[in-house]
Amino acid sequence: MSAVATSHYVRKCVEGVVKGSDTRSCWLNFPLLMAVAEVVLEPAREKYSMRVCPLCGESFKTRKGLSAHIANKHSGLDPLVKQVYTAYQALQKRITVRSKSAKLRFCIEEESMPPVLRCFKTRTELAIHIAKHPELLTKL
Repeated sequence: MSAVATSHYVRKCVEGVVKGSDTRSCWLNFPLLMAVAEVVLEPAREKYSMRVCPLCGESFKTRKGLSAHIANKHSGLDPLVKQVYTAYQALQKRITVRSKSAKLRFCIEEESMPPVLRCFKTRTELAIHIAKHPELLTKL
């Protein structure tokens, strides 16, 4: 997949979180990004489901009207995509990837007393853990 296609695909994945679209294929391809998107975009998803613009707060009678507003007034959901990508980059800095021979390869330090290093076999397992523990992203 080309960089442009990947970028378009990633944008659609993040937008799908807000719009409540099916994001299963996105989770397969980008589990950590999707975990971050699920956590970061929860307030935007709630607003969108109530037909309220997650960018400016304007209310609409229909989803079609909301979608047209977002496309025309805001030129899409790019600010939310950027917000997710910024949080994702910060998360990447906190993840330690061990050698391929390690049974538990993907680790993240959880802030507790004392700090705990939690490790998982796959990125997907780590992503699921992050989705279940959104507080891991609050300090990014």
